[in-house]
Amino acid sequence: ILKLEDIQQVFFYSDGLPDQFSPNDLKFGNKRFTNIVLENNDLMKIKSEIIKKWTDWKGDTRQLDDVLLIGLEF
Repeated sequence: ILKLEDIQQVFFYSDGLPDQFSPNDLKFGNKRFTNIVLENNDLMKIKSEIIKKWTDWKGDTRQLDDVLLIGLEF
């Protein structure tokens, strides 16, 4: 159980986000996602940074799975 007064943002995402490979056969990973969230405090900035960094990471590599990301701010 999460106490909503203790948090400001919650993110839910499918495995397609961290499991995407780069051209170097490395996964995007949960840590990379977490760092983007921790480095930004505005939900819209987080959204644009994730889209940019994930797209750059993927490069020309074929997308392997669907990607779902939901961010909620309280």
